[in-house]
Amino acid sequence: MLSRYEPKEVFVISSNENFQRYVSENLPDRDYTVVGEAHSCTEARQKMMGRGYAVVLINIPLSDECGTELASDLAENTSGAVVAVVKHEQEAEMRQYLEPFGIFVL
Repeated sequence: MLSRYEPKEVFVISSNENFQRYVSENLPDRDYTVVGEAHSCTEARQKMMGRGYAVVLINIPLSDECGTELASDLAENTSGAVVAVVKHEQEAEMRQYLEPFGIFVL
């Protein structure tokens, strides 16, 4: 019996609406589905409470916090993959801080 493949659920956190739109429009539909979005750490915590996602994509920094604490909390307390998108100038610093938590930094 063949099982139906289910796309992985993605939650996008970004203060930049263009980033959210880009992700939604460019993720391969058959593999990933954006099922939630937030513009701040506070909004993300509220919306994600009690839910699990296969992937959480965080565009750092966010409007109310840097986003690194949220990323590390999610990596430690959820089973999904956490991906942080950072500016090139911050990449080395963010990699050093976030990768020990198992966060993939782009």
